[in-house]
Amino acid sequence: MQSISSRLLQTEEGEMVSIRHFQELDVYQLAMRTSMILFELSKAFPLDERYSLTDQVRRSSRSVYANTAEAWRKRRYPNSFVSKLSDAEAEAAETQVWIEFSRSRVAISTPMMPINSTINTNTYKAR
Repeated sequence: MQSISSRLLQTEEGEMVSIRHFQELDVYQLAMRTSMILFELSKAFPLDERYSLTDQVRRSSRSVYANTAEAWRKRRYPNSFVSKLSDAEAEAAETQVWIEFSRSRVAISTPMMPINSTINTNTYKAR
């Protein structure tokens, strides 16, 4: 019988792996990396955007991996688990909106390309 402290997940290659902590999830790691990149890029935003655009982009991007961690902790309760994953997905969508807005407001299209490539080409799989 499987321990309640870990879960077996199947990778795209068909391997079964044991995940003991939310930090082992690829989706969590991707969200964390993306948030850190956005944090650094947002340092170049205009000062008049410090308390609006800068704050929104940082908060919504951090919420993606925070809600993913919360979902992992609530995995024993299917409705709560799905609800938290839905929250993470909504925060990811909000972050995408702020990225689009910042491209037009701050003209940061070149540095943002690696983020979009990473987000669009990665799949959420277990490691």
